[in-house]
Amino acid sequence: MYTLQLDPAGPFKLQWSVDYTQEIVNFQLKAKISPKSWFAMGFSDYDEVTSADVLVFWTDKKGIHHVVDAYTDQRRVLYPDQSQDYHVTAVSTHLDRGQSHVKRQHKHIFSGPTYRASHLLKYAHNIYRGQGRRRFLHKFHTGHKKSRGRHRKRFLTRGRVLGQHYEHQKDASFLQLVLEFHRKFQTCDFDDYALDNGTTHVIYIEGTLVGDTPLGLPVTSFTHGVQRSQILKPQVMQPLFPKDTWTFEVRAPQIEVPATETTYWWHTARLPQIQQRHHIIKYEGVIAEGSGDLVHHMEVFHCVTEKGSSIPYFSGPGLGEGKPKGLGVCRHVIGAWAMGAEAMIYPEEAGVPVGGDGFSRFVLLEIHYNNPSKRAEIIDNSGIRFYVTSQLRQFEAGIMELGLEYTNKMAIPPGQTRFALTGYCVPACTKKGLPPRGIQVFASQLHTHLTGRRVITRHVTYNKGHVTELPALNRDDHYSSHFQEIRRLEPTISVMPGDSLVTTCEYDTRNRSKATVGGFSISDEMCVNYIHYYPKTELEVCKSSVATEALDTFLFLLNRIEGANASPALGYRASYTNIDWTVDNINMLNKLYASSPLSMQCNASDGTRFPGHWSQIPILELPDEVNPSSLDADHSKTC
Repeated sequence: MYTLQLDPAGPFKLQWSVDYTQEIVNFQLKAKISPKSWFAMGFSDYDEVTSADVLVFWTDKKGIHHVVDAYTDQRRVLYPDQSQDYHVTAVSTHLDRGQSHVKRQHKHIFSGPTYRASHLLKYAHNIYRGQGRRRFLHKFHTGHKKSRGRHRKRFLTRGRVLGQHYEHQKDASFLQLVLEFHRKFQTCDFDDYALDNGTTHVIYIEGTLVGDTPLGLPVTSFTHGVQRSQILKPQVMQPLFPKDTWTFEVRAPQIEVPATETTYWWHTARLPQIQQRHHIIKYEGVIAEGSGDLVHHMEVFHCVTEKGSSIPYFSGPGLGEGKPKGLGVCRHVIGAWAMGAEAMIYPEEAGVPVGGDGFSRFVLLEIHYNNPSKRAEIIDNSGIRFYVTSQLRQFEAGIMELGLEYTNKMAIPPGQTRFALTGYCVPACTKKGLPPRGIQVFASQLHTHLTGRRVITRHVTYNKGHVTELPALNRDDHYSSHFQEIRRLEPTISVMPGDSLVTTCEYDTRNRSKATVGGFSISDEMCVNYIHYYPKTELEVCKSSVATEALDTFLFLLNRIEGANASPALGYRASYTNIDWTVDNINMLNKLYASSPLSMQCNASDGTRFPGHWSQIPILELPDEVNPSSLDADHSKTC
């Protein structure tokens, strides 16, 4: 059973379990609301109440409870859904006068077909569309004269909890509500949200009931909020930890976070003295109180040094790119956390090595602070907690970066709804860096900054000239930069030498007037997939960018043809900012990225490139992207 607190105050809690055999999610919703309130909970593409799929509960003036499958349109108006796909199985309520005094309690258990659309809901939907809201509400409450009794009866026996009544008590402080219901992953209803194994934006709405129903009302004026979760979590058995498991933390000292929008704080530290080899089997973020909205992501890099040598101490704001002198050896990632991530628990066959003879104790903690309001005098000591054991696992695990290089050679024009950038891990690099039997990928963490909306890493194989696309390594069609959890992949995915891993990110820049450039600032963009795998190899970075020569030619042409103030000498960031992003120029940039040769980072953990030619690499020809459901787990089906 999974749990999600829908609101910070705590009155709304959602719990659920997943039945992959029946492709059904079983929900339990607990809410504490005013007896005169109505409540809705459901799903939307992102964090809006626009075009949302919701289950609505209210109690009318006669004390009758109603539970209706509904949706909101682009105007944020709440409609009853003609296809009732939330199946209510139990409802429990009681009125509370405060101090948990139960006034009255009911529980109804349903059997057989539990919840069907009433004709009145369809009728009300059509009436609203064809007439004004006042006439709609009047007819919804009363019905036509000729059919009033028939419609009212159907509504009272199918559109509510059967036989549920209570009288409002003037001295009651709130209503305790428990709803149990289920719905299919995919209902094939246009107005329903299709549940998948990516990010789900779970919304709630609460308002005071005026009249007999909240249906037909715009919902933006009511209290509402959103939480993010992965509803269809994989069924992964968590291994038991050995009895000798212990923990240590790598945390920042009590630092004052700079009053700037973006800060990368670097702090060097020493791990505990571990005499014999251990394995890290779990790690988790430790966020200081009051810093939850500041810490965007953190990484702990192991500093590989010769026995007996050391690194210089450093604790302060880092550079935009590169590391201070002497810290270039701190490259091997042993722990990573991003906003929304839960603990990373390794499979029972793998762990990250730490300690033992000759193992360097030096690490570098990097914390990305996002402080858009530029608040001052904030003290933080966040970091990462590691769980280790002396009982070594079969394989050593590693982390590899896929996607786009951190470079301002890539950019997204302003005003775009779904502009795509793609980073390649090409066959030549996986041939160089992966062992003959390949690697097993067991977890993945997708990463963009604020404008990212969708991320996918496609897995492509090549055999005797034939190109085959395998299930995606990871995809999130409703990605949020505020929810970057590390997701376990079950079963593990085998990647062989010569395979290609292609990461595409889509961005929404409709609220920006200038181009968004690749870089480290929170207002810049990234496109990365951190994959967790075993057995560990020396390959740590497999990323690309557009070839420099191709981009320089593009800027030269815009300068000559349009007189744009853009050139390599001016710099890529300034050039992208100065370009007038007409439709033609946006299309030209799209074609540049889609057809130009690549510059590759095929790097080992020490930062050096593997031997080979890594510039002017022809872009890979890929099959058209298949329908998302066919690339995901077997539980996703098309209609």
